[in-house]
Amino acid sequence: MKIGNGEIAKFCLNKWLGGHSLSETFPRLYQLEVSKDVRVVNMSPRYCPIPAATPTPEIPEPRSFADIIPPPNVIGPSGAYRLHFSWVCRRTPRYEEEIQELETLNNLVSQLHLSNSRDSWEFTACASRKFSVKAFRNIYTSSTTTMAQHQTRWNKYIPIKININTWRVANERLPTRVNLDKRGIDLHSVRCPVCDDDLEIENHIFVHCDI
Repeated sequence: MKIGNGEIAKFCLNKWLGGHSLSETFPRLYQLEVSKDVRVVNMSPRYCPIPAATPTPEIPEPRSFADIIPPPNVIGPSGAYRLHFSWVCRRTPRYEEEIQELETLNNLVSQLHLSNSRDSWEFTACASRKFSVKAFRNIYTSSTTTMAQHQTRWNKYIPIKININTWRVANERLPTRVNLDKRGIDLHSVRCPVCDDDLEIENHIFVHCDI
């Protein structure tokens, strides 16, 4: 997913930072996060001036992740600033694995920059990264072993149901007993129920079955 203003993408659940969602990359922090459906815009870092040194008051749980490991400081036009993240956890990360995940996540998200454009989905299987039916069809046709050498063609002079049935036969998409068995449907036999001479596959039904 391509991040724009962060108002659509879900911070933990969508794959907007790398090839995996943050819930998969940082499973321990995800378990601690209170708002699991929160949007990226609500979790993005904000630049806050660093206040003068004052005693830190007691903060009851749930606490912000930033209280455990402060985000990195940056230098702005008016002096030093600290990136502030609005992450809230059920309890304080206390184990080494949780602290390591938090450090890594801090470094990744500190580089986040939102824009004024809307978030958008990307079709990663296509070079243009834009989804279209034509692009999906080309990818599907090229990846189908039974039709790898043939382009899908529709004959406009015959009924559409004949076109569809022919396509299903060529791509082994008919609900034959063998295909049903491959999909985990429990059958007492995968042999042809008519002649019982061979397996019930497309080639046998339309070519070799004697009846």
